[in-house]
Amino acid sequence: MAGWEFWREHQRVLPAPQLLVIATLPIPSLENPLVAGRVAHYKQQRQDWFRLYLLPEALSELQRAIAPVRESRGVVALLDNRVNHRSYGQQVLTALSPMARINYIDRSLFNHLDFSVLE
Repeated sequence: MAGWEFWREHQRVLPAPQLLVIATLPIPSLENPLVAGRVAHYKQQRQDWFRLYLLPEALSELQRAIAPVRESRGVVALLDNRVNHRSYGQQVLTALSPMARINYIDRSLFNHLDFSVLE
């Protein structure tokens, strides 16, 4: 088990996990001065800074993070409920395609996973 930053920093040298659980979308933080500066630029131009900058950045980050899991035929679980209630949710789901959308835990999804390393 690891946090997002650890996974992204080390995913090239670690074996692909069989299960990657993503609690929240990796939307860049406005607390980061570089992000805040770019957002300010979009705001000055009266442009949609979320859809033109933050969302594409988050989707790219998400796709890079899940690539090794997909290649190893692992399972990616996105728990961020914003995909169900925000207007950009479908874009997120499209970025994850192919995917299955479920609102319950289907044990059969995990039948091929080996959790013996956790015992």
